[in-house]
Amino acid sequence: MKDLLQRTPLALIAAGGLALFANTLDNSFHYDDAHSIVDNPHLRSLTQIPRFFVDPGTFSAMPEARMYRPLLLTSYALNYALGGAEVWGYHLVNLILHLANVWLVWLLGRRLAGKGAWLACLLFLLHPVVSEPVNYISSRSALMATFFYLLGLWLVVRAGEEELRPRHLVWVGLCYAAGLASKEIAFTFPLAAGLYLCLLAPRRPWRLLTGPAVLSVVYLLWTRAIVGKAMGEPVRALGAQWATQLKGVVFYGWTLVAPVHLSVEPQFSVAKGWGEGAVVLASLLLVSAAVVLGKGSSRTALFCLGWSALALLPSALVPLNVLVNENRLYLPLAALALGLGGMSRWLGRTWLLALLPLALLCFLRNQAWQDELSLWTDAVRKGPLMARPYVNLGKAYLEAGQYPEAIAASRRALELNPELDRAHYNIGTAYLHQDHLEEAIASYRRALEIRPELIEAHNNLGNAYLEQGRSAEALAEYRQALAIQPHPSIYHNLGKAFLNMGQADSAAAAFVQSLALDPENPEAHKGLAKAYRSRPQEALALLQEALRRWPQERAFWLLRGDILLGLGQEQEAREAYQQAGQDEAEVQLHLGDEARRQGNWTQAKTYYEQALQGGKQSGRIYNAIGECLAALGNSPEALEAFRKAAQLEPQLGVAYANIGKVNLKYDRLLEAVAALEKAVELEPKQVSFWELLGGAYARAGKYLQAVGAYQQVLRLQPENAQAWCDQATALLRLGKGEEALAAYERFLHLQPAENPLRQQVQQQVEALRRQLHR
Repeated sequence: MKDLLQRTPLALIAAGGLALFANTLDNSFHYDDAHSIVDNPHLRSLTQIPRFFVDPGTFSAMPEARMYRPLLLTSYALNYALGGAEVWGYHLVNLILHLANVWLVWLLGRRLAGKGAWLACLLFLLHPVVSEPVNYISSRSALMATFFYLLGLWLVVRAGEEELRPRHLVWVGLCYAAGLASKEIAFTFPLAAGLYLCLLAPRRPWRLLTGPAVLSVVYLLWTRAIVGKAMGEPVRALGAQWATQLKGVVFYGWTLVAPVHLSVEPQFSVAKGWGEGAVVLASLLLVSAAVVLGKGSSRTALFCLGWSALALLPSALVPLNVLVNENRLYLPLAALALGLGGMSRWLGRTWLLALLPLALLCFLRNQAWQDELSLWTDAVRKGPLMARPYVNLGKAYLEAGQYPEAIAASRRALELNPELDRAHYNIGTAYLHQDHLEEAIASYRRALEIRPELIEAHNNLGNAYLEQGRSAEALAEYRQALAIQPHPSIYHNLGKAFLNMGQADSAAAAFVQSLALDPENPEAHKGLAKAYRSRPQEALALLQEALRRWPQERAFWLLRGDILLGLGQEQEAREAYQQAGQDEAEVQLHLGDEARRQGNWTQAKTYYEQALQGGKQSGRIYNAIGECLAALGNSPEALEAFRKAAQLEPQLGVAYANIGKVNLKYDRLLEAVAALEKAVELEPKQVSFWELLGGAYARAGKYLQAVGAYQQVLRLQPENAQAWCDQATALLRLGKGEEALAAYERFLHLQPAENPLRQQVQQQVEALRRQLHR
């Protein structure tokens, strides 16, 4: 049995790892995964791989998150090429990397710890702190860097036991280069290798470190802009950083010994100075431990402790946003596990009992990583005074559609730290989803005051402006966002804005830019096809290519049908609609819609009636027939059709709006008001319905209600000049001259000089001013 265990460690490690981490494969992406993986357009094509090695900007969709980790990005791109955005594939790769690292710990343990290799590899396999690197896809950087770090050390150990050969130099250099291309923590590898050669190696082939030394210099020169910014513009003073990390060493030690309160962002504070009690006590404790270990420990233990300290050095020296993090313990744990393995002869078999509760804690910790809500709910419970977890919890609530909870969590973050731009952004986004546009705009503006380069805030502020009809301001925000970093989704929004403004050529240019950055985005193809409606042959060519890529995409077939119908190619259009899964009645609907667009109301009515004959009884068809009848001057029959539409589909707001229109035409004001009130109840974002209701109220002499209706119009579209004018007129009827004057002045500000109504209103404003100043 003993020989079997020695010969088949990989199979046993794999079996144990799969059993322990089987509950991780369905866990979700988490926080930084969004910008570095999910939204990162550079990962969509394997042709981008060479660029990863020369452009740190490819690391993220966020321009400020520049990192030089090309090998990590290559692994993400391969993941995407093989399985798209399916999260289980990413988790599987992380798990395989962890198991490979466990195997390397076993290999090193055979040389450094002898029979203690099993203790070392099992402890490293199942300690709860490894849960974060396995579950958090972005922690693959630590897994990959650790893999090459351990492999390089194993090669150094072998080279120290036998005659040095050129292949040793090459492989050690390649491992170090690959580690640096995965994460910066590999930078300490030459120091750890040197420590091994000093303390444990039978031979001391220092030439092994020549290549890593040269690579270190090249790496620092290549990444000097990134490293220089981190050290030259630190998130906290260097003195405070180093004092904080000194007490952090004690925190890490306790976390490894008693991993029962693990958190993605633990409760921990910045040191106030070197004289802080916790810092002084940590210093004394570490000095005492160093003295004791220096006198009584074996060389293996000293090497492993020194190696673990070196592994923590990069995050200790360079200030990072997160003060302490269990992910940073991954590589040090490998070293400490080997050191503990070397002591196994004194532990007997008791260490087996300790592994069982650790395995259970690890399994339970995996469950906290199930999704963003579970992760950040756990974090705020364990760290109620930490602001960032509340921000991330607010984001998780946003993604879950729980907007009041998102606002509450983000406001709690602002109570702890009022300068958190992301908290203001979360609040703005929650308000945007709730159609509270003014509140959303105020929150986005506050976020941008704190951090003017927050690209998402510019983008969503543009979306809010667009919802209000403030197209020029929306375009300005999109352009500001693109000036910070060109991004396909922002070009896509810019294209949609131009489409809404009727500027098809500008829209097409924006969609082309979006596709240049992300050719695999079907939504940008759809937008470009719509922009090409006036250039049907180009639109059809584009749709043909899109359908080659996404043959099951229904929207492309529908667009193709619409364009062919516009060209008069009815049979080909029918075939396209049928490919989209449309039945004959639905095809008749499309034919009717196209006839309406061409102003052929009689033909449109015929098509709609044929759809009804085909058994397609729907409110939308009766509403369309009513609109055709109204356009043909047959209002009584139109009203009957609208009523039938409302009867069939009680939630069809446009049917009630049309009922209101017809009743207004015949001065049946009570019926008109009732129908329009129902329309705005069903579709409160439909500006035209509020405009109709405001006019109905005014004609019925209900000026106060009319003012309220126009206020709703202006809430949705603050730049709606006609609504300001109509509101001013209603206010004047109520005797509110000052408010009416302000509304008229706003109308004059918005209205172009050539508008004939402007002169009439200008005269009224001058008369009102004289009246108010008598």
